[in-house]
Amino acid sequence: MEGKKIPKKQLAKFWKKGYIETRLKHAVLETYLSAYWKILGKKVDGFLYIDGFAGRGRFDDGSEGSPLLAMRSVADLRRKGSLSVPVRFAFIEADEGNHRILRSAALKLAEELKLKEPLIKKGTFQEHIFDVLDELEGGCFRCPTFVFVDPFGYTDVPLDLIFELAQPRNRELFITFMSHHMGRFLSDQTKSKTFDRVFGGKSWQQCFFKERRSHQECLVSLYASTLNRRFSKSIQTFIFPFRVESIEGGGLYHLIHISHHPKARQVMDNAVSAAGATKRDAFKKEVKEKGLGFSVNDAVPSSRVEDAIIKILVSAGAPVPIFDVVSHLWRQDQFLAFRWRDFEAAVISLEQSGLIRVERPPGQPKRTRAKRLYPEKGETLRFVDPLAE
Repeated sequence: MEGKKIPKKQLAKFWKKGYIETRLKHAVLETYLSAYWKILGKKVDGFLYIDGFAGRGRFDDGSEGSPLLAMRSVADLRRKGSLSVPVRFAFIEADEGNHRILRSAALKLAEELKLKEPLIKKGTFQEHIFDVLDELEGGCFRCPTFVFVDPFGYTDVPLDLIFELAQPRNRELFITFMSHHMGRFLSDQTKSKTFDRVFGGKSWQQCFFKERRSHQECLVSLYASTLNRRFSKSIQTFIFPFRVESIEGGGLYHLIHISHHPKARQVMDNAVSAAGATKRDAFKKEVKEKGLGFSVNDAVPSSRVEDAIIKILVSAGAPVPIFDVVSHLWRQDQFLAFRWRDFEAAVISLEQSGLIRVERPPGQPKRTRAKRLYPEKGETLRFVDPLAE
């Protein structure tokens, strides 16, 4: 829980070892930020990146943590000519020793990369997050904000806080959800109040009745669906949970991305796939040897997906933009984790069956890759009534 004392030996081991599963998470973060900043770079006035549990910024072996990786991503994009708008960084770290090391490393890297000096706060996430948001967002109205909520160990960042932080349309959250630890302590009565805060009530207790091996998936599904229902009353929101897992040890933890635009949801979906195909050969070899990877609980029968797509198109009675169709799916609890690549496969299958047609606006070139969808080209989906043909 936030503010809880982590044993010094455990912390020392973490920073010395540089866990491969943490670096796998960072690979997703790097891939997503680079892709999304590049896509939006010409449409906004700048970007804001906040690391709420920033740590030291660097492991003892010299490898960089999330704060420095985010800064380096900006420098790489600028060197390639893919990003010209300013990016402001803010890092929050509660531990005094970690804060001191982080400050030194971050300021040095900012000077080296010719980036604006980051805002670095010592204290807890809850103490500083709103002050940091006010300072950064107040200075840039058209600047999307990305908040990385990556606590060390078992934490109790309340669901109410996550909901409040993710309300504005220009904000995204990327959360480490320690589902494995929560599953282990599900029956520990001393953790009940913490669980109540995490889930915004006592709904988590229904996971008691699942098999022990299912506790982890039950908890994350409940958490994601609870947030989804809350957001559905106020703003279009896409919640994408996925799991970092070991073949030998099962699920390690979940990552949850919260955004308000289907394009952001698609880019994160693609980043999860791309992170395993990193060019860093040594890293890739180590991931393979340890049997690590990502898993998405998207076990939705293809027939149900196809039926849902047909229902949307029939109800519309006219061509529907592709992102509008997939947005409708992604906002339903049963499709929160549904992959973009599987949506593409379902649409292509329906097209080949003659039940729908993928159309482009006049003047756009014909599709050259039959198994891909291009919503950015203005593609729409139309239901083909077999009785009317």
